[in-house]
Amino acid sequence: MILPTVAPRFEPTILKWLRTAFPDTVFVTRLNAKKGDHVLIILDYLDKNTEVSQVVNVRITVYGNNTQPTIDLDKAYKLMADIQRFLLSQYATTPAVSATMLTGTSRIVDSSVNRECLYSVMQFAITAQ
Repeated sequence: MILPTVAPRFEPTILKWLRTAFPDTVFVTRLNAKKGDHVLIILDYLDKNTEVSQVVNVRITVYGNNTQPTIDLDKAYKLMADIQRFLLSQYATTPAVSATMLTGTSRIVDSSVNRECLYSVMQFAITAQ
């Protein structure tokens, strides 16, 4: 028998964690091409990995200043690594029950805004209700 449980939205929790840990960084859930340095967070809710937990992919994209097509790589890589380490440290903070890295950091060009950025994906299991 499958329990009829679904995880609640994780965005408010993860944004609160990140904004508290990195008060000088702008975190958004929708891309705004007019913003300067910012981090785009997009969540993909996947299958339930147990009867009481659900898998969530957390896509992290670090954008630099929008007046330049290239990014300050040292600054961006440091920020990405700091975010990844911080999120991994939240592996048992409610509602999370685990956290892992799915991809390392990739340097890409976001063709929708013609800007260079860094991209990574992390995966959480969160409690379902």
